[in-house]
Amino acid sequence: MFEVDDENIWFYDDLVGEIEAEWFGGVSVKMFKEAQDSFEGKDYNLRIDSPGGDVRAALSIFNLIRGYPGKVTAIVDSWAASSLSYIPMAADRVLMADNALMMTHAPWTFAYGNADDLMQVVDALDSHQSSLAKGYAEKTGKTVDQVNADLMDGENWFTADEAVEYGLADEVIESGVKIQNRVNPKVYGYKGIPDEWRDSTVQRFAAKAEKPIEMASPDKLQGVRENVKEMLEAE
Repeated sequence: MFEVDDENIWFYDDLVGEIEAEWFGGVSVKMFKEAQDSFEGKDYNLRIDSPGGDVRAALSIFNLIRGYPGKVTAIVDSWAASSLSYIPMAADRVLMADNALMMTHAPWTFAYGNADDLMQVVDALDSHQSSLAKGYAEKTGKTVDQVNADLMDGENWFTADEAVEYGLADEVIESGVKIQNRVNPKVYGYKGIPDEWRDSTVQRFAAKAEKPIEMASPDKLQGVRENVKEMLEAE
């Protein structure tokens, strides 16, 4: 669901590229920009319930919010995972429902091609991580090195209280929206979802999941980087 009313943008969907949004659904940068422009500089709330999505789109939306003249309050109603944990960092204030979660990790992707192609992918991932780390650091007051260690190494799940303690959010609020999550672990491959939260939201999907897609962890990406360098040096 992606809807706009008098006070809110309801971001209750995946973040995707323009072509994916047209063919398969989800929220694109164009859709978000049109929604934000409709407020004509007035303050609005960005309500979030999303497993994340396209990191480049997240960087674009982050900048759109940063450049908006009105006040933007990000409210995590259920979860803000992956790239959707980054977007709220651009808001003037971040609120989280008392039973909400936020998840961060290093950017990852699928790739194929020759050694040069793979090196370009590795460089792009490094650049995206640098951009993300800077945004998290500015919000939390941590150093970029701290953010890389705390937020980019593996899956990092924060309750609302933990997010406030770390500086990712500003305030915990009472849950006021009933959420119907539609996230299938088989699709997103998130392994670190807290058991108590998984039981109440995605257990019905977990029973049907044959095998989650493996995510490219920072360790695996480092292995790819080293293998590609060895291939290039051997030529």
